[in-house]
Amino acid sequence: MKTSVGVFSTRDRAEEAVRALLKSKVPPERITFLTLSEPDARSVAEYLQPQSAQFRAGAPARFSALSIHGIGPVLVQGPDVSDIFAGPIAPAGTPSPSETPPPTSSSQGSDDDASFFRRMLMDGCSVIVVRSNSSQIAAAACEVLDRLSLGIRKAPSVKSGVTVRQIPGAAIATFSGKLALDDGCRQLRETVHALLEGGQHRILLNLEGLNFLDSAGLGELVRTHVAVRARGGRLTLINPAPNVRQLLRITKVDQVFDIAPDELTAINRAATANAP
Repeated sequence: MKTSVGVFSTRDRAEEAVRALLKSKVPPERITFLTLSEPDARSVAEYLQPQSAQFRAGAPARFSALSIHGIGPVLVQGPDVSDIFAGPIAPAGTPSPSETPPPTSSSQGSDDDASFFRRMLMDGCSVIVVRSNSSQIAAAACEVLDRLSLGIRKAPSVKSGVTVRQIPGAAIATFSGKLALDDGCRQLRETVHALLEGGQHRILLNLEGLNFLDSAGLGELVRTHVAVRARGGRLTLINPAPNVRQLLRITKVDQVFDIAPDELTAINRAATANAP
């Protein structure tokens, strides 16, 4: 499953992105819109639901509510993304956030998983997530979200690469080139999966040589964080290149990731975390 993530500070920009996604033939059932604003949720629903086969003419715009500890009810238009949040879904079509049930207790580590979106949503932003197994749909979604959310238009023609080395108590995976839809995402997914399956749960990603990150790469980093946390592990990013750090800052996830300025600092953190 390919995942692209876009973060939007205004409703107008989010609506523009939804319109562009639909115009690019991204199926509405692949688009998830998340917000804390009921007017925003209803507004975007007016675009998405008439495109859906399940929509009934004359029916009011409907959305579901995802209760997240530390946020409260998050209004969701589109497919269930509870596997990212690790939180329960309230009955679909909840008419008002004030009527949704209070947040329920969640599994260990889920608070940290939800923190990716907590920072964005609590700052008044909305989030669009597009998930698809289709390369064509994923490419169309990535183009739109790169342009309207991240402000980037074209990936550089560079080759991605990864090397892995083990140190006491952790593994360091060094990435170079780009982390993008067409290159790098699969390498990251397969590398982290192999480390987790091998019993290594303290993973350090050295991003000094990573010179490009797109909305699919951002989505893959989120998936990686969730996967590591779900196994009781911890992920640290090491010294992202300036342009990559800028994109992390734009989407606010730089305040959520554990980011170390260099390998020595990351290794010392790992040693401290592993100390009895």
